[in-house]
Amino acid sequence: EPRIDFSNDAKGALLLEPSRMNLITQSESFDNAYWTKTNSSVVSGFVSPNGTTNAFKLVEDTSMGIHILQPTTPITTVIGTSYSLSAFYKIGERPYGIIGLHYNSSNGCIAEYEFSTDTFVYLGAAGANYSISNLKSIVLANGFVKLSCTITTGHTVAFPSFGVHKNLLTTGIIANNTYQGDGTSGVYIYGGQLEQASYATSYIPTSGSAVTRVADACSQTPPSGIIGQTEGTMYAEIDFKSKPEAGSPIVGIITLNNNVSNVQNCIILGIERQSGGVNRFFPLVRVGNSDVAYVAGQALTDGIYKAAFAYKQNDFVLYVNGVQIGTDTNGAVPTTSQVLVGERYNSDPFKIADGIKETKLYNTRLSNAELQALTT
Repeated sequence: EPRIDFSNDAKGALLLEPSRMNLITQSESFDNAYWTKTNSSVVSGFVSPNGTTNAFKLVEDTSMGIHILQPTTPITTVIGTSYSLSAFYKIGERPYGIIGLHYNSSNGCIAEYEFSTDTFVYLGAAGANYSISNLKSIVLANGFVKLSCTITTGHTVAFPSFGVHKNLLTTGIIANNTYQGDGTSGVYIYGGQLEQASYATSYIPTSGSAVTRVADACSQTPPSGIIGQTEGTMYAEIDFKSKPEAGSPIVGIITLNNNVSNVQNCIILGIERQSGGVNRFFPLVRVGNSDVAYVAGQALTDGIYKAAFAYKQNDFVLYVNGVQIGTDTNGAVPTTSQVLVGERYNSDPFKIADGIKETKLYNTRLSNAELQALTT
């Protein structure tokens, strides 16, 4: 059964993700002994984002302290490695939800989210090798919001933590962010997840052990005359949301290839993540092991883009949002036999944060006027 993502569009989109493991082994049962309730308690019986009554309310006690949930036993981690933490929150009596990963009272990372403004209002790190970035929030229709962040760890074990707060945080040291609870106030919470990866993916439920979701994939038999032609046009509409990732390769949106395991004899409409911190459209044509044509696009910021790359012998052009970005008038068109959407080959997948809203493949090199109209 295909998975449909409705987070960016009410019509839904096919959700295709890489394989991931949720390292939290009790992702929903916050009343389980797996979870230590520090200066807090949990109350069951609330409707979660999936429409069933399996969400909890995290309620602060009356002590002066930090009011959080964390696993009773720490999770094994790798020093200097990126982990992405996520959970679903809903506003209660308190204005802030907090999310973080720590080793002890003085080493770790924490972020604070303000419900009323849909904004992360604080992030902080403490201790060697700890950092926090890539904070994201996705507001859902039923009042919940999915919060996620990416954390680099400094120890071989760590405690993911989900909490409630009354005030603005002041330090990345989680134990120092104390306040006096009233015994009744809190926030609602559901679906804790920790992944060893640089960005968060969709929720993977667990109940007693870590769970791995296999990679999604879809394919069809190539229609005759569309793939392998001597001219054509690639089109894509994307919702670009990613932060720069220094030194990463070109990430494919649409790729024509003749071997899924390499980038020989291929045509790529993709995004280059440059080491200087700039992301840009970067169509590339390769014949054998050689780059024969490319057009470098302008720097990308968060937003919607419509791009079209037209190709023909000695005739290559890139249009983005109705504007001609550049041309290349020297190069051959390679022989290809397959099309890939969301990757250039079997690595470097297009990040899930960058939603691919639509793709098209034409078997002719559209005119410049048609390219302008198509991408406007």
